[in-house]
Amino acid sequence: MGSVLTIKKLYTICNHIVEKSENISIEAINLNQEEFQKKYSDWEIQKFTSHEIVLYKEIKDYCGEHYSLKDINGYIGIYKLDKNDNEAELVKVTNISTEYLPETDLIKMKNGIKVYTDKELNKMLEDFE
Repeated sequence: MGSVLTIKKLYTICNHIVEKSENISIEAINLNQEEFQKKYSDWEIQKFTSHEIVLYKEIKDYCGEHYSLKDINGYIGIYKLDKNDNEAELVKVTNISTEYLPETDLIKMKNGIKVYTDKELNKMLEDFE
């Protein structure tokens, strides 16, 4: 098993945490905690082991991972939301048909089902498939 770097960003405007994990690069794997802290001086190290490093930062911004799911001609469409949670742009029309969705989901989709973070978006789309 390789070593994993997890980056957590708290966006203070929408109060969402966006978390991404990746394998630690070869040049970073040999750094000790002090050297790693120097390299990432504007980050807080929440965990530092030989198998896992977790970095954390608060960002005074909006995460940009706010979406709305709507029925578009019988398929689920994904809209990106702006800072006020208004539909800003149609990102994609999926190939997921709304034909067999439960009535409650169809009713919710008329107003748009709000989803926050890419991870939750992917999970919800998988649930609809």
